[in-house]
Amino acid sequence: MRFLTALITIPTTLCSVTIGECAVLRKHLLFLFLIPLPALAGRPFVTDDAALTTAGACQIESWAQHADSLTEYWMLPACNPGGNFEFTVGATRFEPAGQQWETRLQLQGKTLFKPLEPNGYGIGVAFGSLVATSG
Repeated sequence: MRFLTALITIPTTLCSVTIGECAVLRKHLLFLFLIPLPALAGRPFVTDDAALTTAGACQIESWAQHADSLTEYWMLPACNPGGNFEFTVGATRFEPAGQQWETRLQLQGKTLFKPLEPNGYGIGVAFGSLVATSG
């Protein structure tokens, strides 16, 4: 808000001759900042939370997604063999619109440097790769 406030309180030396014209300029600037502008963004990157599966346990993350141009199915089992390391070996199967189904295998590892705490944060690193296989 400081930026917006600074623009609205334009010194009269930057305006035209009369103070009335300066007030009109301020109103126009305020109006320009209130006009919603379109936001263009790409799809998000693959993300992971700063937590590990319970030591000695496994979990399965799976989802399906359908859009006009793509259908995807994901299955990602992850296991923590008993320490501060989780590994995932999973797959995705997808069909770009009008094309053949493709399959990718995902290999991933994750470890924490600072475990996630309630109402806090965690720090870790996840590394992995998608490997193309035959359709």
